[in-house]
Amino acid sequence: MPVVTDVGGNAEVVDDGATGYVAAAPTEDALDDAMERAWNERRRWRDVGAAAAARIRTLIPREPERCFAKRLVELVSSANAS
Repeated sequence: MPVVTDVGGNAEVVDDGATGYVAAAPTEDALDDAMERAWNERRRWRDVGAAAAARIRTLIPREPERCFAKRLVELVSSANAS
């Protein structure tokens, strides 16, 4: 169950309160607030974790390294064909 800051695209992946907890800023106070909210909802952690796992599976392929390698081969092949 993630507790993240709203930097680097985290808020695009983590839905606050549903798939984890997002701190409003990368500050000690904001992170403290997010962790406090998470702690207060600790009885939901299993459900939040399951929702987070389901969400990330929609965003990341099962074998991302294979997808990356396939794309590299496609790019090299198309560059060689030119």
